[in-house]
Amino acid sequence: MPLDHYVPQVHLRKFYSPVLGERMYATRKSDLKSFTPNSKSVCRINGGSTNAYLKEDRAIEEFLKTIEPKYYPRIRNTPGLFKVDPAHVENHIIVSRALEGAGTDAALKLKPADFAAYLIHNALK
Repeated sequence: MPLDHYVPQVHLRKFYSPVLGERMYATRKSDLKSFTPNSKSVCRINGGSTNAYLKEDRAIEEFLKTIEPKYYPRIRNTPGLFKVDPAHVENHIIVSRALEGAGTDAALKLKPADFAAYLIHNALK
């Protein structure tokens, strides 16, 4: 039975506890009891769909099955295409703010413009 996650598992993994390994601390809303799930077992709808506009719940998944296996292997070795580590962007912003004399206590929420500024700064070095 398919599971539709309304909170991406990639995001949920950020809440894993170092003590629990690949699990996190959570509280069930229905009875307020604590439990330690992994990212696959929370924030999901069993056999449902998170898209109310599709007549066929699995239409997008079926369509992507024809594209993804061919797409990602082809772009893997593309010159000039690389991943940017968000931690490097955060460090760049913190150091830039410190050098400008601005405060660094505000929590960072990275935006696409932050990645662009980081890449442009490094390209101009």
